[in-house]
Amino acid sequence: MSNNATDSAWLRIRNRYRVFVVWALAIVPVVYSIWHYWGEWTIFFGALAGHWLFWQAIVACLYDKTIWPGGAAPEDGKAIRGGVVAFAVAGYITMFFYFF
Repeated sequence: MSNNATDSAWLRIRNRYRVFVVWALAIVPVVYSIWHYWGEWTIFFGALAGHWLFWQAIVACLYDKTIWPGGAAPEDGKAIRGGVVAFAVAGYITMFFYFF
């Protein structure tokens, strides 16, 4: 299987489901923060800010935009953008274990 065929399949899947992924990644931390941190407002808003910081990087990757200011531009290549997005996904997941 050629690299172009793999890229096209990935792009088709990504484009088909990216709106769902974007909304799910935006709503899940709000529900989690409400459930877990309600009443502790500094932690509540800090957790939301952390989630949305990493969420922005994931969304930028899905829509082929620059990831974080000064981060990975679309012309930087797959390896660099993949590394930045892997860091963003790890940070996003780590924020779910954010406890004081």
